[in-house]
Amino acid sequence: NAQILDPFCGVGTMLIERDIRVPAREKYGIDIFGEAIRGARENASYAGEKINFINRDYFDFTHAYLFDEIITNMPVRGRKSKEETDAFYSRFFEKSAGLLKADGILVLYSNEQGFIRKQLRIRSDYRLLAEQCIREKDQFYLFVIQYKG
Repeated sequence: NAQILDPFCGVGTMLIERDIRVPAREKYGIDIFGEAIRGARENASYAGEKINFINRDYFDFTHAYLFDEIITNMPVRGRKSKEETDAFYSRFFEKSAGLLKADGILVLYSNEQGFIRKQLRIRSDYRLLAEQCIREKDQFYLFVIQYKG
């Protein structure tokens, strides 16, 4: 019965897979790239999934109700500096706190574990529940984090 949000959904893979494994009541995918949203809608249609996809920047997104879960593959740093990436993760955790219910869950797939761990150190409103290395070669981790609210 969860309400789930993927703020950087790309072509929708994580939302689709999440709903196939454990069905959710409401699913929202956001991406700043229109082409990705078009692909996500096609993929959801092929999978027989009803998901609301929105072409928007996560940091501009608002919603009438809070979410039980935010699940996402975090954007890769690319050419961004450490300072820019640090600021991005800070904004992400702040924005997510405004969209998650108390005891809501963040599920993050990222190769930027240092920035995530930093946010967990400095923010008392989040608690790490699990951390698992998924791809050792390029250090991609899955983090399960609880928002205390």
